[in-house]
Parts: sequence; C-alpha cells; structure tokens
Amino acid sequence: DFGLCGNLDTSLNFVADDQWRRIRNAFSPTFTSGRLKEMMPIINHYNEILEKNIQKKVENDEITDVEVIFSGYSLDVATSIAFSVNIDSVNHPNDLVVVHMKNFLRFKFFNPVLILAGKMSL
Repeated sequence: DFGLCGNLDTSLNFVADDQWRRIRNAFSPTFTSGRLKEMMPIINHYNEILEKNIQKKVENDEITDVEVIFSGYSLDVATSIAFSVNIDSVNHPNDLVVVHMKNFLRFKFFNPVLILAGKMSL
C-alpha cells in the first residue's frame, strides 16, 4: 500500500488484479499496435520539423530554452494526433490555437479543471 488517496489510488501504476484489467481494457483500444503505426507518420513529420528548427538555431548560434522547443514539439504532435489540427507552435507561438492549448495544458494547483475533476470524484 502506497498510502495514496483520491484519484491517484486508482492510477494504472498502482491498481492491481481485476481493477488493473478493467482500466487496461478501457485504454487498450487507443494504443493498439495498428493505431500506433498510424500515428508514426505524423510523429515522424514533426520529428523532421524539430530537427530543422534545432539545426537552424545551431547554425545561427541562437541560445534557446530546450523546454520551449520540446514543449512546442509535444504540443504539435498531440494536437495533430488528437484533434487533426496542424499547427506550428515553434514558428507561430502567438497563434490563437497555440496560446489556448498552452493555457489549457499549463499545470496550476488551483486550476479550475483540476478542482472540477476533484469535486466530480467525491
């Protein structure tokens, strides 16, 4: 027993036996090998863009925050796979979709989404 309470005690990392199988079966259709293979061309496309952006910054001796580069890459991949939206958050950081997605995904302790999720689990 890890002494966890609330939503963490039902995390896939900590549950066992029948509860683990139930949660795993709910997630399995999303992450089948076929679906992951369908995602690979999208991921590879953004890998190439990431590589070009890094190469351009190295050639221009630009100092940049690694978190900004990889968070942009992650955002591009996630929005493309989940929402079929093709954004270039590294080159267009002020795009309306980019700004709203970053605000939505930014973790804050008093985030209304987290508070609502916590109240719904009670």
